[in-house]
Amino acid sequence: MKAASAVVIAPLRARRAMAATISTPVTAATKISLRKEGSKRAATQAELLQAGSAVDAAIRRGVPVIGLRTSTHAFQLPGSSAFKDYNSFGKRVLGEQWVNHWGAHKSEATRGIIETANAGHPVLRGVTDVFCTTDVYEAAPPADARILLRGQVLKGMNPSDGPASYSKKRADGTEQPVNDPMMAVAWTREVKSDAGKTNRILCTTMGAATDLTNEGLRRLVVNGVFWGLGIEVPAKADVSIVGPYEPVMYGFDGFRKNVKPASHN
Repeated sequence: MKAASAVVIAPLRARRAMAATISTPVTAATKISLRKEGSKRAATQAELLQAGSAVDAAIRRGVPVIGLRTSTHAFQLPGSSAFKDYNSFGKRVLGEQWVNHWGAHKSEATRGIIETANAGHPVLRGVTDVFCTTDVYEAAPPADARILLRGQVLKGMNPSDGPASYSKKRADGTEQPVNDPMMAVAWTREVKSDAGKTNRILCTTMGAATDLTNEGLRRLVVNGVFWGLGIEVPAKADVSIVGPYEPVMYGFDGFRKNVKPASHN
C-alpha cells in the first residue's frame, strides 16, 4: 500500500497508545506535541516553530485531521507566535473548542450512542458498544458537521451503570436534562483550508488513553484514518492491541515516569 499520512492531535498518552498498540495497514500519522510553560519541560521556540510549521504545512496540503479529546484546545500559543491563529483551531477546524465538563469528571463515564440519521456513515462501520471512562464534554458542532455518536452520561464509571438523570445549565445559560438531548461526542466535517484544499475531519471528545481500551472507539478512530485518506473502510477493521497495554488513569501528573519508545517494542 502506498504510504499516506494524516494529522492526529490527541492527549500524549493516547497518541502513544495509537502509535504503539493499534495495528492498521495505514502508515503512522504525523503526531504533534506542543508543551506549555509549567509542564515538565517547556518547548523551546525552535521546537514550537518546527511543530507549528509541520501542522500548518500538513493542513495546507489538505491531509485529513483526527482530533481526540483535548485536541479541541490543543494550541495555546502566545500572541507573538507565527501560528497564533491555531489557538482557534478547535472551533475553526475541528468544530468545537473547550466549553466545560458536561458529565461529572472522573465519576460519570460515557456510553456512545450512534446517531440514527448517520448510522450508515463509513466511519461507523463495525463500531459497536462504545464505552469510555472519560466524561462527556459540552459540545455544539456546527451545522455542516455530521454527528456520528452522542454521549450518554452514566451514573457511574462502569459499562453496566444506567444513564444519569438530572438537569444542568449549558454554557449559554439554557437548562436541560443532562441526557436530553445528549451531547455530540464524535462527528465528521470537510473544511477548506486557506490554501484552498479540503481537509476531511474526524473529531471525538473521547480518546484518553483509558478510553482506547475500548474496541469500538479504536475502530472508530482507525476507520477515520481510512475514510480521511479516501480508502475503503473495511467491514470490520482489525484494531487488535499489539502487546501489553495498561494505561494509567487520565489526569495531570499521573503519568508513568521514564517510559521511552523502546518500552513498547
